[in-house]
Amino acid sequence: RLFVEEQVTITEQTRQFLKVLSRVPAVRNLNLASCNEFLKSIHQDNPQYSTIVAANRDGIIDCCAIPLKKSINVTDRSWFKRINESREFVIDHFIISRAAKKASLPFAYPVFDSDAQLQVAVGAAFDLRHYRTIFQKIPLPRNSVIMVTDRKGTLLYQSFTEKKCLGKPLSECSGFDV
Repeated sequence: RLFVEEQVTITEQTRQFLKVLSRVPAVRNLNLASCNEFLKSIHQDNPQYSTIVAANRDGIIDCCAIPLKKSINVTDRSWFKRINESREFVIDHFIISRAAKKASLPFAYPVFDSDAQLQVAVGAAFDLRHYRTIFQKIPLPRNSVIMVTDRKGTLLYQSFTEKKCLGKPLSECSGFDV
């Protein structure tokens, strides 16, 4: 119950965070030099995210909190497809962030132009390692084992050190019959 409350808080804070970012002119208009600098500086104050990005309407990321060597195409990512379909704030499924190379839970918020067409998708990838700090605040019995899955059963977090199941369906992990 305490974790669920924390997850709801993370979701609402991220939605508000992305909504605010979507109103910053450098982000909204994809002024790349100022957008990159702004996201890089805001990322320093928000380490719970593995990265923060702004993708153009074609699904290309050039504006990123992590300096990029080349553009990242996210048209194949579920969060980008879903934001185009729903036209609303999206919480997506487990990914390995292409910019940060970390296990993440992506969130995205759409920005529309005057013709109601997608202009920018502002995204933040929640660093799943941050769950450790959440569980450290929750009183649990000694030697508790914690596993968090998404709605598809994909393992997002585990408190034990062996990480071979992270990002896979729990049903594929030996020793777990769920």
